[in-house]
Amino acid sequence: LLSAYIEMGQLEKGDDFAQVTMYLHLICLLSEACKFLVLHKENLKKCEETKWRMEEIVRIYNLEEINFHFVTLFYYQMAEIYCYHGERANALEQFEKYVNLIVRFLRGEIEYLQNDSYLDRLNVWFKKSLLDGNFSREKGTVYYTLLMAFETSQFELLKEEEAFINLRKKVKEMKFSE
Repeated sequence: LLSAYIEMGQLEKGDDFAQVTMYLHLICLLSEACKFLVLHKENLKKCEETKWRMEEIVRIYNLEEINFHFVTLFYYQMAEIYCYHGERANALEQFEKYVNLIVRFLRGEIEYLQNDSYLDRLNVWFKKSLLDGNFSREKGTVYYTLLMAFETSQFELLKEEEAFINLRKKVKEMKFSE
């Protein structure tokens, strides 16, 4: 389709199509990486290799800004993997990334879906699709889900850690309501 847009001289449509396609492939890759972690949770080395690769993709494509939700799922999954392996410090680091990214969203520092300077035409597609302002969770639900993450048994290893306790306190002090 992109080749057809180029041949027809419809470069703007081609640009839109290319950017949306790249975006969807990136989100699919991140989503599948989360499942890959679960599949290989026994193999910490493989999980850490996946973590490194996905962190690079997140960094290179600025995915924390473009679609924070899928990135938080990855951080959460990696925190669970580290807890499973008794890696307290690494688990805490990943959990902090998870919490801090969601807090940025709740404070309005980042949007649920947005452009960046490279993928600069995504908002055109977001506005044309059902995604414009209709994301799957309201901020109140995101806040409640974040609070519940502190109580899950997967993070039992972290519950006595001062940094974990302080994170929970930070989130509770937000007293978020919508």
